[in-house]
Amino acid sequence: MGKVLIYETSHRDKDCIALKYDHKAHPDIDQVVRSLPLRKYSNSNRFWYIPYRADYKKYLKDFFSSLHHNQLLFRDEKAIDEGNKMKGQVNHHPHIEIKIDKQYLKIYIDHGYFPELFKKLFALQKGKWLAKQKNWVFPGNNKMYQELIALFKENNYAYTKVFVDHGNIDNEDVNHRQQATAIELNSDEKSIFEEYVKTLHLKRLSTSTVEAYSRYFKAFLYENRGKVITDMTYWNLYPYFKKKSRNMGDTPLRQCISAVKFYYEVIHGREKLFFNLHRKAALQFTVVHIPIVEIKSMLSGIKSVSDRLLLFLYFHGNFSFQEISEMPAEQDMLFSKDYRLPGQSVMSVQYFKDLYEEYIREQSPRHYLWEHKHQKSEAAKLEEKLYRIMQYYRLEQLYKLNYRYILDCSELSSMTKSMYLSAIMKFIRHFSCKHPVFIKNENIRDYLLLHREKSTALQDNMISAFKFFFERVHQYEIADNCILRPRRKRFLPDYFTQQELGTMIGAIENVKHKLIVSIAYSAGLRSSEIKKLRISQIDLKKNLILIKDAKGGKDRYSLFSKQLHKLLKQYIAEYKPTTYLFEGARKGTPYSATSMSLVLKRAAKRVGIHRRVYMHMLRHSFATHLLEKGHDIRYVQELLGHSSIKTTQRYTHVINDALNNVISPFDSLCNAFGNNFSP
Repeated sequence: MGKVLIYETSHRDKDCIALKYDHKAHPDIDQVVRSLPLRKYSNSNRFWYIPYRADYKKYLKDFFSSLHHNQLLFRDEKAIDEGNKMKGQVNHHPHIEIKIDKQYLKIYIDHGYFPELFKKLFALQKGKWLAKQKNWVFPGNNKMYQELIALFKENNYAYTKVFVDHGNIDNEDVNHRQQATAIELNSDEKSIFEEYVKTLHLKRLSTSTVEAYSRYFKAFLYENRGKVITDMTYWNLYPYFKKKSRNMGDTPLRQCISAVKFYYEVIHGREKLFFNLHRKAALQFTVVHIPIVEIKSMLSGIKSVSDRLLLFLYFHGNFSFQEISEMPAEQDMLFSKDYRLPGQSVMSVQYFKDLYEEYIREQSPRHYLWEHKHQKSEAAKLEEKLYRIMQYYRLEQLYKLNYRYILDCSELSSMTKSMYLSAIMKFIRHFSCKHPVFIKNENIRDYLLLHREKSTALQDNMISAFKFFFERVHQYEIADNCILRPRRKRFLPDYFTQQELGTMIGAIENVKHKLIVSIAYSAGLRSSEIKKLRISQIDLKKNLILIKDAKGGKDRYSLFSKQLHKLLKQYIAEYKPTTYLFEGARKGTPYSATSMSLVLKRAAKRVGIHRRVYMHMLRHSFATHLLEKGHDIRYVQELLGHSSIKTTQRYTHVINDALNNVISPFDSLCNAFGNNFSP
């Protein structure tokens, strides 16, 4: 017996009657439904529907009277979709499917046709509407996932979660678990493995970490049987991990590397080993969706209706050049569901129709909206035309919006994104808004030559930005001889003496300013870490600070001085911070790095320090003073959060006693002949 679920709903802002059933299992029902007058099918909601009529129950019962063995289920007779039902109302909420792609770090949202949800997702300004696939894509990080889930729960939207399957890669961890149970170690391997597991427990690692590390290290011993494990070097290990990276996802690969590194770094005390084998998330050229109000404002100064229409379709409609090339000239076909605008707002549709009518009057195309010699225009020609339009009208804002969106979809840090965007926008302004696809190697080389007197850091950042946009975004390979990186200069870190720090901190009267400088020095924090610091991250019992999501996306612990307990309590009682430990003029907003820098500069000036002063000197001072006291450099490395020991070794310049014992030959000269060289 077949069942037909019938209920009132709304589709495309019109009331209608939905009919849901399994058309494959019940072709007889399907045949009757298809014979209904004025029936239509919704691809997004997967149901047939007819226009609303007050007597639809009697009407449909009469229509289905020939099917005696089938049951019609009306909403008021049996609950349908309990998860979406609202008491006493018809629920028009969509059912959302969240697809998580762990390999390429993407989150896809499928919700069908639902303008209200479309507007809410667009308001986040973090996702991309894929017009062809009819879904959203967001960066695949945990923060973004939590934000999306909070949005759905807040609006009582039902959702399901699935993971994108990439075949063997996603199943690699399961394979490792199965292999690990079947591995039989010999006597020598067993003794190494037992020592390894014992050390894991001594270091008090979590149960799940011990289980994962043991599994991967056991496989490592088995796969390298016959080799002297204790003598294996970096260049012996690299090929092993390289081979693993071809079949492993990022998380299993990271666990495998960490498990082996633990053996060599912790048990055998070797220097840190680095294996940069993680895949970069695939980055495709994507187009930002510009709201109708903004795009209308941008296009208002463009006289050519052809140029306006092309920009509108690309940046607001988010149609590909191939889709634009195939758009029909007939109005009935053009404004069908195949070319529906994202969100389908009334203002967008009306603006599109006005542009269309003006364009038809001016161009009079025969078969396609875009024609060349009565044939449809090629997608490549339309792409070139759009880039020429952006250059001609100097639409700098379009470049900025689009490149900012592309950066937001990447795996880069917020600081790197900001620097890359600034670099590419200065580059585009220099070439009078010429699109990068028209800029040649020689132009890039000449532009870099103009900046050769600038700092090496600025030049290095420009080159990285150009390689990102030209090679990763536009798939244009820049010749190596055009982007030679400048030789990095090696500067010794500048720092304060303890006497200077003591007088500076003592001269600061404001409690908030005093605590900022004191914490920066006592924990060796960066300005960005101080900005994001929260009260909950300070452990007064253990005198530690938890620094979350620091440079490189790492968490770490640093020191919190016992001497700051009283000052911290006094500060909290006086300023009552709500979100961040140090807040700006508005509650809940972090204190700016510029303000921190001004606090330090004023304090230095007050005590007579006239050399260049900046916040990072407090971090340099923290590291230098710890090493002066004889603390192990590896502990200092962990406190600072350095990935490489070489970075921390810069601070050993002040604790090298050998230099203190070397006497200048001029001193020997004075001792031999008397001090006759003074004026």
